[in-house]
Amino acid sequence: MSKTYRGDHRLGEIEILEEIKVFENRFATLYNDKVVFPSGATGEYLRFWWNAPYGVLIIATTAQHQLLLLRNFRHEDRNWQWEIPKGFGEPELTPEACAAKELHEETGFAASSWHKLHTLDTHGTPTHVFRATLAAEQLASPETSEAIAQAKLCSVDECRQLIAAGQVHDPITLYAITLLELEQVQQQA
Repeated sequence: MSKTYRGDHRLGEIEILEEIKVFENRFATLYNDKVVFPSGATGEYLRFWWNAPYGVLIIATTAQHQLLLLRNFRHEDRNWQWEIPKGFGEPELTPEACAAKELHEETGFAASSWHKLHTLDTHGTPTHVFRATLAAEQLASPETSEAIAQAKLCSVDECRQLIAAGQVHDPITLYAITLLELEQVQQQA
């Protein structure tokens, strides 16, 4: 069994009785678990698990608090969307070094400062959230395995407009924008 918590249906959780691996590659594993629901009923539940050692999310802003967004074609969603830079961790790199590498590879930007905000658990993988202050704008060509059409810097108001227009729907990016909005509120208080 993977390192995942099995759960306890008596505590209101969905408890895994048996992991059934239905697909695996170097990026992820898909399970169709046999489970017990909080009601005591048994059934099956599909679960997705990242196979990376960790992930990185980069909330990259300018000194003027503009957020760096990428217009990315997400294969799994089959659409274009604006999102923050993010990526799989690499075993030979620290999370901060990996975040710097992802930022540069996806956008050509470098950061003058890095601050780790916290670590989230996403699909069984620790995901390190970094705040980066951009040093200089220098857009590069994305990696060949990326489908990034554009990078742009947006104020929080511009981010809200993109959300209202249905162009930002990635939960991680919505989370990043919410953090920036909270920062603004705290600075005004």
